Amino acid sequence: MKKMFASLTILFILAGCATHDAVRPTSLLHTPSAHENKVIESDIELFFSPYRTKEENEQFFGVDLVKHEVLPAQMALINNTDATLQFTNQKILLIDPDGEEYQPLTLDEVMERAKKSFWRTAGWGVAFGLIGAIPSAMNVSKANKKIRADYDARIMKDAKLVHGATTEGTLFFSLSKDARSLDGFILSVALENPDEDGAIVIEYNLNGDIPERKPEVIETAEESFDSM
Repeated sequence: MKKMFASLTILFILAGCATHDAVRPTSLLHTPSAHENKVIESDIELFFSPYRTKEENEQFFGVDLVKHEVLPAQMALINNTDATLQFTNQKILLIDPDGEEYQPLTLDEVMERAKKSFWRTAGWGVAFGLIGAIPSAMNVSKANKKIRADYDARIMKDAKLVHGATTEGTLFFSLSKDARSLDGFILSVALENPDEDGAIVIEYNLNGDIPERKPEVIETAEESFDSM
């Protein structure tokens, strides 16, 4: 019985645990390592930082996105040319070592993979009936709305960049759950000059290991009852 009461207590705690308290990373424009690794092409500076670890993902996005096959990254651009350049997410590609090309995921696509799940939050506790289940589900729904609003505010937006202008934001790319390294991946960004034909293409070579995620173990109701 003590285990049952303890389990019910945990359930009530879980009912209030579905929150979103992610912090935003420091601007790449103010990050020394980003400056060291920036790429300059045709008087355009490109800064890029993918977030590969579980700790980074949970700190900056509230969810381990890599575990859900999403690679989040921060990107910044500075236009040092004399022209006004057009930037759009549709002209960004992540190219894997096999030559497969991936455009950034839309907000809807990211949320479909990243949103918090009531079942992951409440776990087997719902087996005790509706005690705690309804508030838990409501809190998860609120957390998902916070996540969406946060990601929407941060996601890279289309922009016109005049001389000296900067733009910065978050990008999300599809990433295979089997990926263990970013070595050989290339980020390609094309900026268009409305007054001229063609585009300025900047490429950024990625690298670094992707730590393997441990499978999430959720105790089932049957296993919980058996342990009482």
